[in-house]
Amino acid sequence: MSFALNVPLGAVRTRARKFSAAWFIAIHAAIPLIIVMRIVVLDISPWWIIGGVIASVLGQVFGARVLAPGHWHAIGAAKHEERTAQRAAAKSVAEPASK
Repeated sequence: MSFALNVPLGAVRTRARKFSAAWFIAIHAAIPLIIVMRIVVLDISPWWIIGGVIASVLGQVFGARVLAPGHWHAIGAAKHEERTAQRAAAKSVAEPASK
């Protein structure tokens, strides 16, 4: 249950700016639902909380990597552009300016 609730939220989290309100909500939105389900519907022992936390984290990771694959491509493209700019800057510093 924790895993399933967090999969779509993980995809939403990848599209939000880090530490923004949307990012914070995507991480924590499932918590009240999990608590209500645990207490009211499932009546599970508190020992299962650790398993639920682990399942929530795995759901976030799975949702981020599987449901939002374009995000990872954008990160790779940005890193490639950054490396290209660094190489160009290093090359211009290494070559003395000719007059």
